Amino acid sequence: MKSTTEQVWQFEWMEAWDAIWDDGFVTEWLSWLESDLHAHVFFHPVLVRAWVESYDNLTTLQPRFLLARRGSETVFWPLVLIKQGWKGCWQRLLTPVGANEFDYHDPLVVSPGRAATETAFFQAFQGWLAGGKAKGFDRLYLPHLRILSPLAASSSVVNVAPYLDLEGLDNLEGLLSTLGKRQRGEIRRNLRRLDEAEKSCLQVYEADEVDEVLDFLPELLARHAQKWPNSYKAPDFHANLIRHGLPAGVVHVSVLRVGHIPVGWHIGFIFKQRFYWYLPVYDFNFAKLSPGRVHLVKVMEAFMANGGKIFDFLVGDEPYKKGWTSTQTLLRSQMLVMPGVGSRVRVQGAQRVRRVAGVIARYR
Repeated sequence: MKSTTEQVWQFEWMEAWDAIWDDGFVTEWLSWLESDLHAHVFFHPVLVRAWVESYDNLTTLQPRFLLARRGSETVFWPLVLIKQGWKGCWQRLLTPVGANEFDYHDPLVVSPGRAATETAFFQAFQGWLAGGKAKGFDRLYLPHLRILSPLAASSSVVNVAPYLDLEGLDNLEGLLSTLGKRQRGEIRRNLRRLDEAEKSCLQVYEADEVDEVLDFLPELLARHAQKWPNSYKAPDFHANLIRHGLPAGVVHVSVLRVGHIPVGWHIGFIFKQRFYWYLPVYDFNFAKLSPGRVHLVKVMEAFMANGGKIFDFLVGDEPYKKGWTSTQTLLRSQMLVMPGVGSRVRVQGAQRVRRVAGVIARYR
């Protein structure tokens, strides 16, 4: 680790995987997750490790985990340096772990006054980078921030993440009472039709059932690819999520069955009484029975019964999400080009390459 100071903030780049995966440091990392009341699941050590192990086999990832302290305040941000090829004009890109797989990328912040700490941290961090601490990268890209920070001169809303507040609800009837009459009727009909076809049940897999999940994971991913054929799936990424996350109690896997036949699958996350609806898929042969909606309802019902408070639909404003809630988190994107001629040349060159590629694609 190397450190320097900008005013009262102390910044460190963590650049060695051995130090990051050290048991003592992981314990401290988990304590920050526990202390940050707004921490999201995606920077949990087991999910970070699953992503790193998967993508380190595809490209060279160099850790640049950022650790910043000011008195009793701590900010921790798992970032990685990725060296791009000729299409990116050999840019050196710094971006959060899981940038292409995970839905939220804002850092862990341990502070009694979180909003004020975030603002002070981002201002100091920007000044620190401008002072020559960019550490060998050309561009910092932050795809999905749940906060509005002064890190860059401008930021834009790039997406939304709807969520459902379940506070005060502990059963299905209570939940249905919050919905419109038409939606309530449709859900009850969906549940009834599935049971009339043959009794349905939801199986939630336990921490010691990793092998059982890995057995049906190829079918789950194949079904998902049928519906979203252009959705990239990194080799072993979802298997690594299961291997690391299921035993830790962070990854949630469930299967909806009609009789003995699986008709719906889901991989998601549970963390701090928040459920993350991440990768749902169903058998299209049973589409008339609405297995996707029934699976969602049964997962919600089980989550409420166990004291769940927030059901997070994650990134995207798909119509079915709007039917459940009008509450959403705005997600912002930030990009900061580092000072220096080399960085500007590489970033501008990459932009020209993308423009030329777009023109060629239109005339093909």
